[in-house]
Amino acid sequence: MLEVDNIEVTYDQVQVLFGISLDARAGEILCLLGRNGAGKTTILKSIMGLLPLKSGTIQFNNEPLSVLPAHQIPKRGIGYVPQGRRLFSELTVAQNIEIGLMANGSKNGSVKHTRERVLDMFPRLQERLKQRAETLSGGEQQMLAMARALSMQPTLLLLDEPTEGLQPSMIQLIQDVIVQMKEQGVAIVLVEHHLETVLSITDRVAFIENGRCPEITDVAELKMSPQKIQGYLGVG
Repeated sequence: MLEVDNIEVTYDQVQVLFGISLDARAGEILCLLGRNGAGKTTILKSIMGLLPLKSGTIQFNNEPLSVLPAHQIPKRGIGYVPQGRRLFSELTVAQNIEIGLMANGSKNGSVKHTRERVLDMFPRLQERLKQRAETLSGGEQQMLAMARALSMQPTLLLLDEPTEGLQPSMIQLIQDVIVQMKEQGVAIVLVEHHLETVLSITDRVAFIENGRCPEITDVAELKMSPQKIQGYLGVG
């Protein structure tokens, strides 16, 4: 579904990605794992067209993405939840979700169904539709960022640190939604530091180190070789 082939990216005249190649498959969760500053967020931004490629290609469903303007990429069925949520803080919960629905371009008959389906995943948002996003708790804001992306009915979902700073019950909710999307056939690329989440819900891990991807490993194999995590992250 997603093919990232040998991409190199320069940011502020400094090269930050060096020959990154990876793929994401339908109904799979691929985790990008590495230290802070390794290049994980840069990979997601490159897929979304927010950073230009110096070389290499990115294709989604056999269509080149790097030739498209950034605002056209979500219309291909790619949802993005950036680190820090990036909500429209002055708008209400309902208005933030509406933005996702408009980006989806659904026909009027399917908009209501999509909205209801998303709110079923996050019942707490149903109670806060008229609240401004800035008045929500951190966990509720993360739910809203997820809901806005899912309103686009993506077939590829990019998530940048979705459990960062959340309490355990909220982490579990986010995990459950991610798994639910996987079971519906969505391809998911996840940037995550919460190792318990990585080992419990992901299928493969792409280690990112100094702007390179030296290894992509099945999680089942990784569980039998925990020293790899220690080697790449410096943790036990």
